[in-house]
Amino acid sequence: MFLSLCDNVTTELDRQKEEFDQYIKMQQEHLTKGIRDLKQRHTDSFLAAVEKGVRKKLRAKDVELETMNHKNRELVERSR
Repeated sequence: MFLSLCDNVTTELDRQKEEFDQYIKMQQEHLTKGIRDLKQRHTDSFLAAVEKGVRKKLRAKDVELETMNHKNRELVERSR
């Protein structure tokens, strides 16, 4: 009877350990996915900010180029 009780306790402890291990594994996978998603959002945000800055600088250079072209045309007209 005592051995049967020990076997039952051992079986129950093994089952609970397996459940706990499965729970920990699921939590680890969930956390890993959450971290991966967070990194992706941060990367996307960073790249969007860089793109915005580059676009702003390109627009400024376009304006500068247009101003230079306009002045150049004026100088050509004056020289005629």
